[in-house]
Amino acid sequence: MTPDQRRQSLSQLSRHARDLIARDLQTVLQDGVLVTHAEVMAGTVAVASPVLTKSGQPVAAVCVFGAEMRLRGAALHSSRSQTANAACDISTPPAV
Repeated sequence: MTPDQRRQSLSQLSRHARDLIARDLQTVLQDGVLVTHAEVMAGTVAVASPVLTKSGQPVAAVCVFGAEMRLRGAALHSSRSQTANAACDISTPPAV
């Protein structure tokens, strides 16, 4: 998506929605992973991390999705690091 396309898409959202997206993007930039709770379905958790090109552009994501009652505490912490590590491994394939 070009910067112009991105601006056009975001301009159609409410100020509140744009603020939420900006917050989530800042979290991903800072932590390399984003955790959401019940965003699509009640009682669920999603953990996602971007797959980046060599120039840092996002091209895909690694995501773990599960029941909140199972994906919490140590399991959530482990999922965060494993998801970020998997995305990093895909982003930087081993040299041949």
